Amino acid sequence: MLVRVETLINAPAERCFDLARSIDFHLYCARSTHEKVAGGVTSGLLSLHQEVEWRARHFFLWFSLRVRITEFVPPVFFQDSMVQGPFKSFRHGHSFKPKDSATEMIDEVTFESPFLRLNQRIARHLEEFLKDRNALLKTALESDQWRQYLPQQEN
Repeated sequence: MLVRVETLINAPAERCFDLARSIDFHLYCARSTHEKVAGGVTSGLLSLHQEVEWRARHFFLWFSLRVRITEFVPPVFFQDSMVQGPFKSFRHGHSFKPKDSATEMIDEVTFESPFLRLNQRIARHLEEFLKDRNALLKTALESDQWRQYLPQQEN
């Protein structure tokens, strides 16, 4: 299955790229699923070959998903791929394309559930999760909120 979400953000691609790979900002965005870091890198910005294990509640059940950054081309693309978790396969590509004075952020998640009949339901859930997360990213990046998570960056 493929889930694709596009978001236009009035901020530089470099800043969008960095905030999208912030563990701390992800935890802020995933409050609704009570997401926690269960292993690997626990804070800061993820880079190539680093792993993080997320533990979250989806569909009233607790799941753990360990991902590794498998592709990393700053500031245009990074991909996290499942190392261990509930899916047969799971990859999340994050693309950042400058567009005038803004950045087009594209999320593409490809996955396969071990329960094929649930793929559509999981796809809808992932799409809503990404849209909610991207709305928070957009708000943070278009205000000064991003500074809480990327204090080393300038305007």
